[in-house]
Amino acid sequence: MINQEISQLFAEIADALEFKDENRFRVLAYRRASEAVADLNEDLTVLLTEKRLLEVQGIGKGLAQDIAEYLAQHRMTAHEKAMEGIPPRLLQLLKL
Repeated sequence: MINQEISQLFAEIADALEFKDENRFRVLAYRRASEAVADLNEDLTVLLTEKRLLEVQGIGKGLAQDIAEYLAQHRMTAHEKAMEGIPPRLLQLLKL
């Protein structure tokens, strides 16, 4: 399901930003968004189509744009930028 994919991307962004010692509020925003998206009973595609993404607790304009970008292009610039300079396996190791 697309919700789980986006939830995972948001979690990875939060982990990467935390590893880079970025703004903690930004890290928290991505963590909350990851949890909110994972807990949704509705598909994000439907919410986007019906222009209801901002009704989801924890999803603001920026995160809604990230979701829209992923749904349209199957890529998320925020994720790509967050992962810059981080070896792919590092986040997996941090989870252990």
